[in-house]
Amino acid sequence: MMQTYEFDDGVLSPGRFRFHVLRGLSVKKHRGALLKKQKRRCPICKGKRGPLDIRAHVDHKRPVKWFAYNLTIPLTDAYLRCHDLKNLRAVHPKCNSERNRKPLGQK
Repeated sequence: MMQTYEFDDGVLSPGRFRFHVLRGLSVKKHRGALLKKQKRRCPICKGKRGPLDIRAHVDHKRPVKWFAYNLTIPLTDAYLRCHDLKNLRAVHPKCNSERNRKPLGQK
């Protein structure tokens, strides 16, 4: 039986709590599989910056924040879907940082 805990929403909102839980898992362990699956091609620049190498970032297609603040999804499901290989991709560090600077919703 799983134990549940109550926490004070005034101190940490449910969305922030979920964000910290979801953000805690490292996805770097999937880098090798993603590089192989993508044939070392960055899906953001379509390979214009050259082939990906071991320095590639592992990026979430649908961001962690989306899963954290979507309170209609149970936390366990959000955790599994957020870090599923279908939601991850290997990208150039520069492509990832440029993508992360854009406002949400802009492509």
